[in-house]
Amino acid sequence: MTQFNNNITQILESHDKIFNTSGEKEIEEVFEGYEKIQNKKVTG
Repeated sequence: MTQFNNNITQILESHDKIFNTSGEKEIEEVFEGYEKIQNKKVTG
Protein backbone atom coordinates (compact mmCIF):
# COMPACT_ATOMS: atom_id res chain seq x y z
CA MET A 1 0.00 0.00 0.00
CA THR A 2 2.92 2.37 0.59
CA GLN A 3 3.91 2.17 -3.08
CA PHE A 4 0.39 3.21 -4.11
CA ASN A 5 0.50 6.17 -1.70
CA ASN A 6 3.91 7.27 -2.99
CA ASN A 7 2.66 7.22 -6.57
CA ILE A 8 -0.36 9.36 -5.66
CA THR A 9 1.91 11.83 -3.86
CA GLN A 10 4.14 12.10 -6.94
CA ILE A 11 1.12 12.78 -9.15
CA LEU A 12 -0.27 15.42 -6.78
CA GLU A 13 3.11 17.13 -6.46
CA SER A 14 3.47 17.41 -10.24
CA HIS A 15 0.08 19.09 -10.79
CA ASP A 16 -1.60 22.23 -9.49
CA LYS A 17 -5.23 21.44 -10.26
CA ILE A 18 -7.60 18.52 -10.63
CA PHE A 19 -10.48 18.31 -13.08
CA ASN A 20 -13.45 16.15 -12.12
CA THR A 21 -17.21 16.15 -12.54
CA SER A 22 -17.55 19.20 -10.27
CA GLY A 23 -15.12 21.22 -12.40
CA GLU A 24 -11.55 22.38 -12.05
CA LYS A 25 -10.33 22.54 -8.45
CA GLU A 26 -7.10 23.18 -6.61
CA ILE A 27 -5.68 19.89 -5.34
CA GLU A 28 -5.85 21.18 -1.77
CA GLU A 29 -9.63 21.71 -2.20
CA VAL A 30 -10.19 18.10 -3.25
CA PHE A 31 -7.84 16.33 -0.82
CA GLU A 32 -8.55 17.74 2.64
CA GLY A 33 -5.39 17.99 4.74
CA TYR A 34 -3.03 17.74 1.75
CA GLU A 35 -0.32 20.39 1.60
CA LYS A 36 1.76 20.69 -1.55
CA ILE A 37 5.51 20.76 -1.06
CA GLN A 38 6.64 24.01 -2.67
CA ASN A 39 9.67 24.26 -4.96
CA LYS A 40 9.95 20.49 -5.41
CA LYS A 41 10.14 19.11 -8.94
CA VAL A 42 9.05 15.53 -9.53
CA THR A 43 10.54 13.80 -12.53
CA GLY A 44 9.84 10.39 -13.80
